[in-house]
Amino acid sequence: MFSIDKTSILVQKIMFFLGGTASCWAGYKITQGGFEWKKSGMFISYGEFKYPVALVFIVNGLLFIWYSFKLKEKEFAICPKCEEMVELHINKMPKCQKCKIDMEPLNGFYKEQ
Repeated sequence: MFSIDKTSILVQKIMFFLGGTASCWAGYKITQGGFEWKKSGMFISYGEFKYPVALVFIVNGLLFIWYSFKLKEKEFAICPKCEEMVELHINKMPKCQKCKIDMEPLNGFYKEQ
């Protein structure tokens, strides 16, 4: 049902880090006056609002970078009877709400014995 693996977590970490870096860079460029495209002659300036706008971009970028390092692989538990899955938030195993029996860790549940 759920496909949470280390590769998808790694891709999410990379995307959050790159997005945060791009947002910080955009905030820095805004403080330097704005964006200029030489080929088209287009220039974007934020005028007197450049510092508040830059601050929003930089804080947003730093939050994205922080979240990229905080992101961890999620752990799930499964009911052996009805195969209902829940995300683990605490160390002890929850009980299935339908069957009222203890759930088991999802890791290794479907492997052949």
